[in-house]
Amino acid sequence: MNRSVNAVRLLPGDHAPWFVAPALSGSPTYAFHSVAGRYVMMLFFGPARLEACAAALKLATERRSLFDDHGACFFGVTIDRDDEASARIAQQLPGVRFFLDYAREVSTAYGAVAQSDDGDVRYSPFWLILDRGLRVVERFPVEQGEKALDRLEALLAAPAETGLAPVLIVPDVLEPELC
Repeated sequence: MNRSVNAVRLLPGDHAPWFVAPALSGSPTYAFHSVAGRYVMMLFFGPARLEACAAALKLATERRSLFDDHGACFFGVTIDRDDEASARIAQQLPGVRFFLDYAREVSTAYGAVAQSDDGDVRYSPFWLILDRGLRVVERFPVEQGEKALDRLEALLAAPAETGLAPVLIVPDVLEPELC
């Protein structure tokens, strides 16, 4: 039985898909691209009732000091309406927000939702770190939360970029007399 799975796989350096989605206790049309300028930790957990996902959310809460909206922010992505109703998730400003992805559009765009050739749909929880330009830094399985948060902490501790403009050098384009 051939059961190949069709899912997006974002790789380091890829630009994260932009989207507009409802945020828990926030805007019903939160524009994700507005968070550029800081590191972004995303946790695609699907339903928080699952043990591994609940553990990942607990870990993010334990490392809450990383998310101050200046250096980094956290976005959890749920597909389960009961997460909100049962208070398994809660916005914690500054820095911690949740997207309500009940139609699974955000999760699909980022590769958390996969469909096999025979029509089975599955949700694969994971952590994702984005850089200040909203490009993928690294992806971690949901069980590797400590490693993901340690990586974010190392990025935040690294010296800040100098802000120099990128330069492209192309030899032999201009005549020496012109220079």
